[in-house]
Amino acid sequence: MSAAFFLMPMIVLSGFAFPIQNMPQVLQWLSWADPLRYYLVVVRDLFLKGSGVADHVFEYAMMALLGLSALTLAVRRLR
Repeated sequence: MSAAFFLMPMIVLSGFAFPIQNMPQVLQWLSWADPLRYYLVVVRDLFLKGSGVADHVFEYAMMALLGLSALTLAVRRLR
């Protein structure tokens, strides 16, 4: 049940179903905290445009930052 609670908003906010630019401003701001948003940008560009890994430094940095913050929060909570 919790997977549906977390995964559905992540998919909607990622830009997979609807373009992020067409969302209300509040949802656009919330989508910055969704790692799936950056992953989908990388996957689309790699498969459809044939771009290289070096073209997505910002997306990789954001995914690393979100992952590091989640890891930090988990370590603090489990102490």
